Amino acid sequence: MRILETIAQSLRTQKIHPTQVFNALIELENAGGVTTMFELEYRLSRLVRAMFERNDQAIKIAEAWLEATRAYLDEFGQTAPVVAPPVALHRRILEVVNAARKVRPVATKASSVSRGGAL
Repeated sequence: MRILETIAQSLRTQKIHPTQVFNALIELENAGGVTTMFELEYRLSRLVRAMFERNDQAIKIAEAWLEATRAYLDEFGQTAPVVAPPVALHRRILEVVNAARKVRPVATKASSVSRGGAL
């Protein structure tokens, strides 16, 4: 599974991007179907458990991959491959990955203007 290389790279660098996660999950499902998604979830859950036991620094990244995979399965676990991803799923993956990255959400135009700041 090519996605395992992507996950390993993100764990080594401790950097992750929502688009990278989302595209990797779509590629995996298109290549192997829902069964491979469940296999990935199983592998990631074992990985997170092992990282927790070792007190690994990259556990937040692994947890983000696991939660993103579960969100994907919640949305598409019984359907055909994704053609156009729904906004709700993308938002869930974005929240999980941003929590792992410890970044603040991007300011919207309305919130920036209400504080008197310029865009």
